[in-house]
Amino acid sequence: MPFRTQIEAVLIDEAQDLGDTPLPSVAAPDSPALSNQIDLLKKENDQLKTLTESLQTRLVQNQNDLTQVQSENEEFKAAVVALEQNHSDLESDRTQLQQQVATMAESYEHLVEEKTALAQDNYRIAANLVLTKQEKDQLVEEKTAIQDDLTTVREHHDQLKTKYTSLLAAQADLKNQTASLQRNDSELRDEVVALNTTIVKLTTTRDSLAEKNARTAQAAKSLAADLATERQGKDRLAKEKAAVDDRFIKSQEQRDRLVAKKVELTNANTSLQGQIAALRQSDNDDRRQRAVLKAAITQLTQSRDRLIDENIELVTRLEISDEEATALRAQSEQTIQSAQPSAAALDTGNALRESDPRPVAGNPKPVYPRLAIRRGLEGEVSLAVSVSASGKVSEISISKPSGSKLLDQAALKAVRQWQFTPAIRDGTASPATTTIPVQFRLLNRVNS
Repeated sequence: MPFRTQIEAVLIDEAQDLGDTPLPSVAAPDSPALSNQIDLLKKENDQLKTLTESLQTRLVQNQNDLTQVQSENEEFKAAVVALEQNHSDLESDRTQLQQQVATMAESYEHLVEEKTALAQDNYRIAANLVLTKQEKDQLVEEKTAIQDDLTTVREHHDQLKTKYTSLLAAQADLKNQTASLQRNDSELRDEVVALNTTIVKLTTTRDSLAEKNARTAQAAKSLAADLATERQGKDRLAKEKAAVDDRFIKSQEQRDRLVAKKVELTNANTSLQGQIAALRQSDNDDRRQRAVLKAAITQLTQSRDRLIDENIELVTRLEISDEEATALRAQSEQTIQSAQPSAAALDTGNALRESDPRPVAGNPKPVYPRLAIRRGLEGEVSLAVSVSASGKVSEISISKPSGSKLLDQAALKAVRQWQFTPAIRDGTASPATTTIPVQFRLLNRVNS
């Protein structure tokens, strides 16, 4: 392409270099790339100032050249008028750029202060989370110990209950045996009474026989035989009475043993009832402790949910700050781009021939899923996005998953709504495919 003057060639070359600079990728919230982007923005602003000063100097030289060319050739008059008009436009654009740079500097300072405050809040929240987790772990250990003690007490209670049941059965058996012994005792007493009656009768008979023996000597032999028989019977009765007395003594001893065993069972029953009462008291204490632990766990759960909500709020605030910084940077780039064509569009029109699709400023950020935050999930998703000639997303797919479906779906949902600057092919907007990386990082891990 032939150029009329050297200044035209330099202006168009610089405008094309700046126009071909691709838009840097958006960094994750609160990442070191944000500081690098802000430094890059400062450098670009400084370059813009230098370019403006250079343009002013070159415009002065151009005026001198145009004055000389005007004396030589009247055909350059129209070009000089256009150049003067461009000079006025550049002066106006430079003033606007200076005002925008001052506004961006104030916004940058405000963002730095807010970022510092957010980092302090996040550090304090992270410390509270650590303390809360330690307290929760301690409560879980205490709860486990109490549950173990409760299990031991229940086992002991079941053993005592089984022992008490066996003692009740033994007591019932002893009652049955006592009743049986009492019946045997009554029967023995009846037999003793019957034997005493028999002895009295025999004594009466012996007396009558003695009288008969005295009255009649004739019946002495027969009486002697009767007496011998009676003595044998008396001896036999005496032996039977001794056996009955032995049985009665044994029954008395057995009854005494049963009474002693009954007393022992009564004492054991009293002790068992005391142990059962103590176990019931311990069970009530355990229930109260469980209620207290349940209330404490509920409070800890509420505290954890509140801290998670605060963490999400901080993430949202950082994303808003990142969006504001991105919007300022995009505004600065748009201002630079709007200033370049006015300086370069003398005869060529400065048409951009080739470019890839780029996201426009103000696109919605991906929302970090709350379930992924609670699980501590992080990752980076790479999306293959097909952009139509109108700048809308026509097709989207995952080229590199993050390892979590929650994060992948959140990235797809957000980028599907984005608007792009369409690709330029041969100076015409054309459909194209680009790759969009989306990072998910938690604040507490980034700061640590």
